[in-house]
Amino acid sequence: MNLLRRLRSLFRRNRLEAEMADELRAHLEMQEAANRAAGMSADEARYAARRQFGGVDQIKETARDQRGWVWLEQLGKDFQLAGRTLRKSPGFTAVAVSLLSLGIGANSAFFSLFKAHALAPFPYANPGRIVQLWGARESMVERNPWSTPDFLDVQRQCASLAESGAFNTAAFNLGGNDPGVLHGVACTPGVLRALGVQPQLGRWFTDGDVQPGAPSAVILSHASWTGHFGAAPDLIGHAIRLNGQDYVVVGIMPADFEFYSPYTGPQATELWVPLQLSSAGRSRDDH
Repeated sequence: MNLLRRLRSLFRRNRLEAEMADELRAHLEMQEAANRAAGMSADEARYAARRQFGGVDQIKETARDQRGWVWLEQLGKDFQLAGRTLRKSPGFTAVAVSLLSLGIGANSAFFSLFKAHALAPFPYANPGRIVQLWGARESMVERNPWSTPDFLDVQRQCASLAESGAFNTAAFNLGGNDPGVLHGVACTPGVLRALGVQPQLGRWFTDGDVQPGAPSAVILSHASWTGHFGAAPDLIGHAIRLNGQDYVVVGIMPADFEFYSPYTGPQATELWVPLQLSSAGRSRDDH
């Protein structure tokens, strides 16, 4: 009941103010009449009534506090004052609105990126168990990619890793009827096994795909499959031309699969090729 009364007071403010003024005036007149009946002059009776009654403005503020939300009424007054000020200075208003729009847009974009990279879970199986390992530079300022010998040592010796893989980013020139440059990743079979996402068509890379002399294989993203090859269902097992070399298509990834690279973020990766690693002739300083 009290809540309803307060809500009504927000929409009947002028009427309530008028009623309160009338009621206060009636009380003052009654006190003034009583003072005159006690033998005071008209002026003495009026001044005495005001002294006896107390501060009128303070009484009004107390009544307003009891009947509604003063902070909400004050907020409305602040908005009205701000509106009048902005109308008087259209140039300042335009600049202020532009700056506010830029600030809101920048904050929205930043939060969207932060949510995508830091708050939203990675779209992989068991994302809490996936880690990325980096080497450290002496300055400890930047993360350093690993060398091939270091990675192979960890892969052989670290028993706490269920799967391990290495990858690097690369660009590929697509030949044929729809030429173009595709953003790709060269990776060992363990990378896709660790992510745990099954191809929509075909298979992952196998250890045989990274053996010396093995036919060059490629896995396509769903977007590159539909965009460059018309979503041909019989593309698996056929060769496409990349960097002037034939690669046999062994798999098509699902449409919602994204590969998060530390170099490009969730930039669309359009294909994956096997990464053949050998420590022979590779320096630990070659990352």
